[in-house]
Amino acid sequence: MLSRRVDFGIATDTGLDVDLVFEHLTEDRMGLVCPADHPLADARASCSWEALAPYTLITNGTFRQVSDPAARAILDSARFHVPNIVSLLAMVRGGLGVTLLPELALFEAGDDLVFRPMRGERPTRDIGLISLRRETPRPAASALMAAIRAQAEPRRS
Repeated sequence: MLSRRVDFGIATDTGLDVDLVFEHLTEDRMGLVCPADHPLADARASCSWEALAPYTLITNGTFRQVSDPAARAILDSARFHVPNIVSLLAMVRGGLGVTLLPELALFEAGDDLVFRPMRGERPTRDIGLISLRRETPRPAASALMAAIRAQAEPRRS
């Protein structure tokens, strides 16, 4: 965006340049991701941080957004850290551990993985439009941004 190769972006608000503006569209809740045959996959209710303790946890960049004190000791004891989501999901599918991801990260991931929201102070990530602070978008970009806002509106309410 800063080199003006694109008119806008859709992303999280983490670490944005001062010349960019973030406009909130929706929140994406984070939760436990495990194989469908994992013991934690059976329950349909939200998952407690304590329930993760007996299992191998694989962390990723998402964990920086978790501020719940009940989670810190469990997160700090993780055996693996895998920043690449494709590798991370392959490890989870292979039974090497469980992880925490935003729910939208599992879009089209298949039925072999289960998402369970976390109990307590539920971690989320903000998703929004990013644009240049001091520039008006071109008409086509502006129209597309308006369509995206309209689609996100029901999720905001």
